[in-house]
Amino acid sequence: TGTVTLSGAVAQSATLVNGTATFALPATLPAGSKALTASYAGDVNYNASSVASTLVIAKANVKATDKVTKRPTPKKKGKATITVKSSTSGTPTGKITVTFKKKGKSTKTVTKNLSSGKGKISVPKLGKGTWKIYVKYNGSTNFNKTGAKYVGTVKVKK
Repeated sequence: TGTVTLSGAVAQSATLVNGTATFALPATLPAGSKALTASYAGDVNYNASSVASTLVIAKANVKATDKVTKRPTPKKKGKATITVKSSTSGTPTGKITVTFKKKGKSTKTVTKNLSSGKGKISVPKLGKGTWKIYVKYNGSTNFNKTGAKYVGTVKVKK
């Protein structure tokens, strides 16, 4: 019976239920190794004890999507929003590199910092035809980097 206190990367207490203390760690803990100590104060039947351990929080994976909000032409730039999300909590930060590729080896590249998980980019003037859009995320403290991933196409007319 009694309480177990967790200290180190987080500070919490939990009451023992059938000899087990359960803790809900905050989703905001950054990735990396965290030192934790669990301490039991003891009761009438059991002595006090403590144990130190290391909790390893892995970086989360991300997925990028695109939305072309203004289609480019051979003479005018366009606009697009690239969104980088994770299935875990938190919002990815850092840089993305957006590459536009067309058959025949034409390539245009734009680099942008994310703001609230989004990168609003100016799409360069692109020649007529269908261009594939690839997004590379450079990673951050809590999120894994990705290689260039296909996210969609933009069709340029005129």
